[in-house]
Amino acid sequence: MKFERQTLTVDAIQWFKDGDHPLVHMLPNQNAGVRVLGWLVTNRGAVAVGVGDWVVQDEFRDYKVLSDEVFRKIYKEVS
Repeated sequence: MKFERQTLTVDAIQWFKDGDHPLVHMLPNQNAGVRVLGWLVTNRGAVAVGVGDWVVQDEFRDYKVLSDEVFRKIYKEVS
């Protein structure tokens, strides 16, 4: 069986640095070569956030983190 997503609008913010999203907190003691720079605490636990990842709030007011590549395959910008 195949299923298609229903039309859905979400709020999303692309994260690059501390302060881009109010719920993403910087990791202490950053190493220069580490991709993961922050953490987002969700209803399901803590999720790593890397540079360029999208923080998405869905229709249930839950948050998830998607890479830029995955985000752009799933969502398109609306006006």
